[in-house]
Amino acid sequence: MIGERSLSRREVIKICGIGLLARPLVTLAGCGKQTRRAFLEPKGAPYEGTDAQLLDEIQRATFQFFWDEAS
Repeated sequence: MIGERSLSRREVIKICGIGLLARPLVTLAGCGKQTRRAFLEPKGAPYEGTDAQLLDEIQRATFQFFWDEAS
């Protein structure tokens, strides 16, 4: 407890304000280091049906999942 110094309200507000102002700058600092990733073809056989068949299959599977899990 000896030598402990409490911060005044103004000092706390100043520190918080500096932190809030520095936050966007820290976020922007990492933006320039992004590297473009090459597209990788997915492994496995592609879907053989039409788009409508794929959507129907997804809809049926989703309904069945929630029907089974909610029961």
